[in-house]
Amino acid sequence: MKFNVRSVIVSSLLLFFGSWSSGNADELVSPGGEVVATVGVNAAGNLSYSVRFNETFVVEPSRLGITVDGVDLGTGVELGTPSKTTVDQTYETRGNDSDANNHFHHWKFPVQHKSSDRKYSLQFRLYDDGVAYRYLVPGSGGTQHVDGESSSWKIMPGAKTWYFERLNKDWKLKSYAGEWLSTEIENIHSASPKKIGPVQGTPLVFELPGDLGYAAITKAATYNYSGMRLNPTGGRMLRADFTEGTTGFDVEGTIKTPWRVTMLASDLNQLVNSDLIKNLNPAPDPELFADTNYIKPGRSVWSWESLGLGTPEDQKDYIRYAAQLGFEYTTVDDGWKDWPNPWDTMNKLCDYGRNKKVSVFL
Repeated sequence: MKFNVRSVIVSSLLLFFGSWSSGNADELVSPGGEVVATVGVNAAGNLSYSVRFNETFVVEPSRLGITVDGVDLGTGVELGTPSKTTVDQTYETRGNDSDANNHFHHWKFPVQHKSSDRKYSLQFRLYDDGVAYRYLVPGSGGTQHVDGESSSWKIMPGAKTWYFERLNKDWKLKSYAGEWLSTEIENIHSASPKKIGPVQGTPLVFELPGDLGYAAITKAATYNYSGMRLNPTGGRMLRADFTEGTTGFDVEGTIKTPWRVTMLASDLNQLVNSDLIKNLNPAPDPELFADTNYIKPGRSVWSWESLGLGTPEDQKDYIRYAAQLGFEYTTVDDGWKDWPNPWDTMNKLCDYGRNKKVSVFL
């Protein structure tokens, strides 16, 4: 199926401007102007947003919100005037570059749920390679129950969607691993076998039509909160989904949700080498990581894909393979604790590796 990008832009603009209640939307722009988000209350009274990349709607108007203690805080709301700050900093990192640039505009919106009079904050950060948002719901030290989120992404038509598939539903939704397959965004809700179900793990990666580039949906800074999957509900819509389902989960004190992230890039090289997820996570705890001399990056052999765990003797073979390759490590995967005398066995394996100048990851 072929899409005319100009037609997509025009139809998206018509859809977009017809979706907001009069005068109740704010336009947020990234430092370099490549990314624009619009945040507001739509005609139905729901908190909503959209995302443009290089002047094209990649995320069409989509719901925002979190349900706490049975109250949907994303509908029937008033959005206040946001405060804005800018951060531009550089820090040391590892990967394609030795330094990462953390440059973004940050908006904090006060939100009031009219019928319950509950107040909370909606935060948005715009980078030139993505958009992130999260909710901050104040708590006085007691327990708050999170029933779910309305956080959604309505992806532009014609986007080729890459997702990972495993024929074990439990494993698929608890990992990033699997066979990567693709389908049109219009079909993602029915792409997986019925026994697996429609829910997809993150990240989902999108090839955008018309050489617009790439996008990905994921999350960052997940602490004291459930992990997020994505539930395709049809009509190109993806909604935040949680392991706990309708049961929900408890959070002590203030709820600070993880960042809900839309990564954007002109090509795959930019997407893969983006610092966005690192930027959205807090810096390492200075107390826990006061001494980092033990952290020594290196290459590792790994038996799992070809052999599984095997026996201690098999793992000695992999230590020898690592030594022959000049690799610094070998990785011993799950199951070693079930070996006879596991800790004694592992001490001997590590001694064997030390003699070969190969260290052991467990």
